[in-house]
Amino acid sequence: MGRESLQAISGAAAQNTAIGKDAGAAVTTGSSNTFLGYDAGDATTTSTNNTIIGNGADASSATVSNEITLGNASVNKFRIPGMDFVIDAGNVGIGTSSPTGSYKLDVVGAIGGPSANFVIYPSPGVSAKRTLSLSNNANATLHLDHDGGYNRFGSDNTSQHFAFCAGGSTAGDINVVFKGDGNVGIGTTSPAKQLHITKAAIADIGTLTDGATITPDFDANQNFSVTLGGNRTLANPTNIDAGQTGSIFITQDGTGTRTLAFGSYWKFPGGTAPTLSTAAAAVDRLDYIVFSSTDIHAIVTLDIK
Repeated sequence: MGRESLQAISGAAAQNTAIGKDAGAAVTTGSSNTFLGYDAGDATTTSTNNTIIGNGADASSATVSNEITLGNASVNKFRIPGMDFVIDAGNVGIGTSSPTGSYKLDVVGAIGGPSANFVIYPSPGVSAKRTLSLSNNANATLHLDHDGGYNRFGSDNTSQHFAFCAGGSTAGDINVVFKGDGNVGIGTTSPAKQLHITKAAIADIGTLTDGATITPDFDANQNFSVTLGGNRTLANPTNIDAGQTGSIFITQDGTGTRTLAFGSYWKFPGGTAPTLSTAAAAVDRLDYIVFSSTDIHAIVTLDIK
């Protein structure tokens, strides 16, 4: 219907519908096409099963099939007013008629549904947060947000816990659990203290550099070893934090008789610094615990062998 619409069609074409001047004007053997509008699909030739609507609207190529085209190249916005659905300059808005330009998909409201395994929705009453659920379990709520200078991962509900699992999802598969009360369990789902482990832990032994003054860095290790090559001073450590504990293994070199003085932060029973073993290759061990940033309680066990 329309002057010169479907004017080039041949006997092999069938079930084409065209409304508007020059609508489908170049179709030769294409079938099952619908053209609506002035010059709609006027460049289409052998295409099949296309729907092309709009003044000057055309398919992506003359021979493409199974395509829907709404509007010509100058149209950059599509909307369904009653559904708050908009495509605007390549941006999609759902629940908003004005999708934000910096987002290709702008959704106002929840994504998902009551039985969905993936849900994203704004936290009720907390506009700065967004909740992510990867399960249709009503208790599976995670917050991924930024607040107070922190990128945060967690839940507002202190009765909910987080667990890292291996091999499955039952309690027996849980390797690490973070409880709502702040306790962390490794190998247990019921941590009794702030940190509860069920197997051994390791703190590496760092090697101190021998020299006239030996200065441990308590951020580098908590256990240390050093071989004395002369009379030395064990200086006050750097990066001291109350509660840190560890050991320092002190070995005489092949000559022996090396002495070790101590910085003012080192405190010993009775206020007297120990005298080390003097034999060549003798090993003493200093055990310590930090009481304050200027007070390290220590005891030395001599000639361990």
